[in-house]
Amino acid sequence: MFSRLQRVPAHPLDLQYPECELRRLLLGSGLVAEPADMQWLLEHVDLALPFPAARFLDSVLAETIRRGATDRSALDELLRDFLKTTEAFADFDNHLRTKCPDIPGAGDRVALVLGRIASQPFGDGVSRGEVKTILSGGDEHDSNRLESWLFDTFPVKAEDGRIRFVSRLFRQWWRSQIAEERGGNE
Repeated sequence: MFSRLQRVPAHPLDLQYPECELRRLLLGSGLVAEPADMQWLLEHVDLALPFPAARFLDSVLAETIRRGATDRSALDELLRDFLKTTEAFADFDNHLRTKCPDIPGAGDRVALVLGRIASQPFGDGVSRGEVKTILSGGDEHDSNRLESWLFDTFPVKAEDGRIRFVSRLFRQWWRSQIAEERGGNE
């Protein structure tokens, strides 16, 4: 029955009322966020990629059940640990390492673009021209293929001539991966 599964690019969710949707998810799991907690969650978690967000919120629920109330420093630590150990983003890593278009240096170029976007404040992004230059490697056709693959594979979008992440959680995961590869220097 599952012998003919195919991968279809599923773009990140673009929720009109992210706070409301996050509250609904929290209530469904039995958590009621106070205003300060909700502010922290909105700064660090989003539902653009539901699976990683739900996995993190599940770890928050488990920690809350285990220890009772959770303060911001405990949430920060929980998030750091989650980003280091979760497999919720493994599909992105796998695509970058094994399913990148067959263009010499493609994975490195896409990783460089993602790192460049992650180095900017969330929402600022990087100019589309800069992204095309990084992706091109001197060949505009390669640049177009890689840019299309970037949009189909990762939680990014083009808006007002800039390419931005649409998921705060993915951005933080990417930054934690970069820091880990560089030995914690980021």
